Amino acid sequence: MAEFMRECLSIQADEAEKPSVLVVSSDEDKQSFRSNIFAYDNFREKGQVIFAEDVWLSGMWKAPGGGHYMCEILGTCHWQTGRGFSSAKVSTKRLFHIWGLSERAVFVVGAEGSCFRFDGTSWTDMSKGLRGDILAIAGLDEKRLVCAGNDGFLAVWQGDFWSPVELHTNINFCGLHMTAEGDVYACGLSGGCLRLANGEVQHFANDGASFYAVAEFGGEIFVGSAADGIFRIAGEALESVKPNVKGYCLDASQNHLWTCGQAQAAVYDGNGWWGRPYE
Repeated sequence: MAEFMRECLSIQADEAEKPSVLVVSSDEDKQSFRSNIFAYDNFREKGQVIFAEDVWLSGMWKAPGGGHYMCEILGTCHWQTGRGFSSAKVSTKRLFHIWGLSERAVFVVGAEGSCFRFDGTSWTDMSKGLRGDILAIAGLDEKRLVCAGNDGFLAVWQGDFWSPVELHTNINFCGLHMTAEGDVYACGLSGGCLRLANGEVQHFANDGASFYAVAEFGGEIFVGSAADGIFRIAGEALESVKPNVKGYCLDASQNHLWTCGQAQAAVYDGNGWWGRPYE
């Protein structure tokens, strides 16, 4: 493949604060793809390539114990089994995002209202009640889950189906986070950023950036934009805190906020930032 573009699509850290970065390369016509996952014991040192295949991975999640779970845009999922990976065709629809609570509760979402759960052995369809392209999923446990996607669609899990929440917006949601109190933060394109708490919706003022990720770190809510950097919620608005860092994906561990986008990954320790290029 004649490489034309390289993008960091996901960064995830386990409970030992060891990050992994998903980097996807493509040719100029986006007909050929190469996906690599770099795993780090120390982010300042060289990482180890643990996955390298000519596939188009659209998402990656790293479990607290260090296992990796990935989804392909064309419906196949991969997961770590010992030193290797297993894979299965999970859906005939496109898959956009993968996330989990544990190695036995991993969720993947995608096109046409699709959602599947992995219990460590097999995948189960849990799409009932969803519609449109689902781009994000989050939660606290298997009873408290929320997902969201295009055209202002957001739904909460009711145990055997998803129940849509009327938000009176057409935001294309890309990122979700649920706090320990059950508040839901959702962000998306064209300045969309809101909080849903106790049935009340609060929109946060901003300059119209497109947001792709949201995470909680150090008692604050951070929102990421691939083009405009990292923001945090300050009162009723979003405040820019690091405009030169790419915020396509955010992940928070106990001591660090991790972010990536385009050909860059970076980390914030509460005091300062440090970045790594993938060019």
